[in-house]
Amino acid sequence: MRRILVLAAVVAVAVLVIGAGVLAFAPPPVEFGSSSGYRDGPLFVSRVEPDADGQGGPGWYHYLMQPGGHFAVVVSVRNTGPVPISILDSQELGYAIAFRLESLALVDGPNGESYEDWTSAPPLASVELAPGDEVRLWAIYRIRDACADGTPWMAGSSGGRSVIPIRYRELGLERTAEVQMRYGVMLDNPGPGTVTLCR
Repeated sequence: MRRILVLAAVVAVAVLVIGAGVLAFAPPPVEFGSSSGYRDGPLFVSRVEPDADGQGGPGWYHYLMQPGGHFAVVVSVRNTGPVPISILDSQELGYAIAFRLESLALVDGPNGESYEDWTSAPPLASVELAPGDEVRLWAIYRIRDACADGTPWMAGSSGGRSVIPIRYRELGLERTAEVQMRYGVMLDNPGPGTVTLCR
């Protein structure tokens, strides 16, 4: 009996190791879903549709480069894999840029409520997605503060990003995937002066 238990334990460990190896080389089961959007506010400038340049690129939401400001866009994340996954949060990957993804919040609550104002939306803790399911999230960004010795952004310059780093759990293993957004976010400094932001 003891030999059978030991063999079962060895098999279980082997399955976990093989599964971890397969996941390490498999493409992430996380892709952008069917929804995207923005909320008009004091920092919002304009929206550029996808493929506007004819090169198949993403669309863009443009915002004013106001030091310390906040803005948010709606993103949706879909599970494209064969097993359930849990969306945990966003994990910044050390981008040196004028803004950072501060947090994720739910657009649709657990009891059917909808949060159209990101400032009152509950923060994302963890949400499980069955294969093929998706969830809508507020991606909340914060523009870096002004710093005299920071990075100068000249009048007319812009800086943006069209991927969102999503941390998820699959078969007990946590990973991070860079999900390509349908609409990236772009900060613009229309001038007339230079905006210097902390690094």
